[in-house]
Amino acid sequence: MFTDKGLIKMYAPNGAEVYLPFDPANTNALVLYEQEGLSPLPPGEYERERRSQIGAFVVRSHVNPDGSETPVVDLYFRHRNGYTDRLRSMRVYLNTDRDIERFQAAFGVRLDGLNIYDGDTPIERGKRPQQERFVYEPSRPVWVVWRLNPASKNDEQAPKRLFVRWETAGAERQHQHFDGKYPPNHRVIMDTIFQVAKGCGYDPDAVSKAFLEAAKARPGVHITPAQAVAWVFRKYTPAE
Repeated sequence: MFTDKGLIKMYAPNGAEVYLPFDPANTNALVLYEQEGLSPLPPGEYERERRSQIGAFVVRSHVNPDGSETPVVDLYFRHRNGYTDRLRSMRVYLNTDRDIERFQAAFGVRLDGLNIYDGDTPIERGKRPQQERFVYEPSRPVWVVWRLNPASKNDEQAPKRLFVRWETAGAERQHQHFDGKYPPNHRVIMDTIFQVAKGCGYDPDAVSKAFLEAAKARPGVHITPAQAVAWVFRKYTPAE
């Protein structure tokens, strides 16, 4: 777990390995890393976060046993070759007002401005022209972060994917990000970069300055201490 440079290996939610400065006498650093979503152990198959871009979506209404209705977003993933799934890739229930607000913020839409599909069966894209008015493409890049559902292993009716959050490029996210203003965890990030650069023999001031310039050039991109350290290693470690 530890290296000869005073670093500790941690794991991001997507399974990526990152190396962070750590003094065994200072356990507060480990707590801070864990608060950023890192773990000293690799995530298991059902804990690991996946990230898929959305190529199309449909909003329909689910009728609950008490007669109330819950909005449901059917998602169709877009793949790297540009192909968007014909069949629904996963569904997301908007159970609360906060869920609705986050959906609207991510997609830049309002529910009351969309055509709501009232069918119980998910739409197969391109099959019925009369249904195409319910199918929307995001006006800007949107990703869904999800995890595998352990319940689906033994229950065919359980959804295979569980929603974690929306992510966007350019639009303000629901969590901290660099947009020219420093988020509350800015000091944790910069202290981490300074110590990593110093421990690796780089000029910490020059590395910190280069990182800030790179971060400001990509407004709206969420940056954690782990990602910042990974950036240092990618930029300054000579290729073998």
